[in-house]
Amino acid sequence: MTQLTAFSTADLPVGDHVAEWERHNAAQLIGLRCTTLDGSRLDASEITRTLPSVQLGRVQGSAHVVERTSTSVSANPTDAVVIYFALAGSGFFHHTGGAFLVDPGHLVICDADKPFMRGFSGGLTELVVKIPRTVARDLIGRDVVGGPTVLEFGTGSSADLRAAALARAVTRSLDHGVDDDATRESEVLDLIRSVLDTNRRADTAVWAEMEVVVARSAHDPLLSASDIAAAVGVSTRQVSRLFAAHDTSVSAYVLRRRLDRAHRLLSQVTDRRPTIGQVATDCGFSSPAYFSRTFRAAFGVTPTGFRNAASSHLA
Repeated sequence: MTQLTAFSTADLPVGDHVAEWERHNAAQLIGLRCTTLDGSRLDASEITRTLPSVQLGRVQGSAHVVERTSTSVSANPTDAVVIYFALAGSGFFHHTGGAFLVDPGHLVICDADKPFMRGFSGGLTELVVKIPRTVARDLIGRDVVGGPTVLEFGTGSSADLRAAALARAVTRSLDHGVDDDATRESEVLDLIRSVLDTNRRADTAVWAEMEVVVARSAHDPLLSASDIAAAVGVSTRQVSRLFAAHDTSVSAYVLRRRLDRAHRLLSQVTDRRPTIGQVATDCGFSSPAYFSRTFRAAFGVTPTGFRNAASSHLA
């Protein structure tokens, strides 16, 4: 398994903090010129993981400014695209085309070999993904970025699900890792592809359409990811990725919708109540026995017991 590399200024002489921080970043991620505010002390740490195709990192630091100058680019070119995920601490991003603010929950995609300046008056915590330009080009079939691109990956309604899933995958790799480097890298690369390819349909719209398809078709016991993909007009792989971005799978989500529908049907007290077998069929379960097992696992009571309890409650 790929080993993590950790670095901190904590045990260094104060006068060496900035120089050693610059040296470490040039070796591990990107060569940057660092300046502290009013000459104050720099407290910073970094964890990096180098996979065969990409590099991942998590950075924490006190108030400072970093600059990727033309001189920095000439002295230490990266030929890479970088994604910065702001986890804590607001800052600014200044580039040749202008400047913008970056708050927690925002990510910035930029060309690491175009000059920029970033500042963090209250310190920062961020994730970093460095993708060689050739890898990025192979992933989406074209050159990736011109000027910097900003997306949201936090929990807000406008958050990009692809970006949120990539942030979680990077965090898992840095915090825990997995036993198979190929599995880890495959997941990260797939999510990087989704984030970099801004020509794809917005995830929020696709997800909303998939929810409608599942609600309409959950009664079909053969409903699959490929059926959902065909109905929405996206790839099966994108369907699976979007469900993963919601911390679930196609089968688990469909099962939950079937159980919710069954729960509603069994809650109704009418003169012509369907049998348990009819509810199972109407909700897409392959057999009454399977329906009973999964319903009890989800709600702690059998379908018959739940319907009886609902009837006595309303009697």
